[in-house]
Amino acid sequence: SSTSLAIAAYAAPLSSSEFEFLTHEMKLPVSFKGSLFKAYQSDCGGLLSALDKIRLYGDLQEEDYSHFLHPSPLHEESGQLIHAFLLKNVKEVLAGFSKVNKTELIPLLRGLSRSFQTLLNLLSIKATGKVISWTTLTPPIFFKGQPLYERALSQWKEKEVLRFLETLLSAEQDVKFSALSFTALERRLL
Repeated sequence: SSTSLAIAAYAAPLSSSEFEFLTHEMKLPVSFKGSLFKAYQSDCGGLLSALDKIRLYGDLQEEDYSHFLHPSPLHEESGQLIHAFLLKNVKEVLAGFSKVNKTELIPLLRGLSRSFQTLLNLLSIKATGKVISWTTLTPPIFFKGQPLYERALSQWKEKEVLRFLETLLSAEQDVKFSALSFTALERRLL
């Protein structure tokens, strides 16, 4: 919400009333809320990110709480990992995947889904023989991202992308509801 963004932009440490405002609709144990407040008191942007991840996962088990109490190293590298998937660079995918923690799985899978949906749209445009108007796509692909997608277009077929998108959807469901292991997820995506 706009209020959440306004709080996130504020440079001062987060007050307990601001924290309560951000977490009031979430059914979290008091002890976990206290730990979240301590962990993110001076990092409202990090808190908003952690709360978004908690909402994505839904009901958490107590053993999962610690995963949300520190920023993930993947945040800055997720773009590189997605690029490695788009370019079918297995070596970089394996290296990047080793840095993924449990709280980043669903955001990563959703980022992959968005990128591969864009690739699927590009493949359908390419199949018609039309010139791709990069900046009018939804979302637009600007100059910096065009070489990546041009290379991906030459490496993927439409059926492969459709299969991969189905795999991503089922993987997200399994991560949420059946505690899919990292190894099993990695095998499924590769």
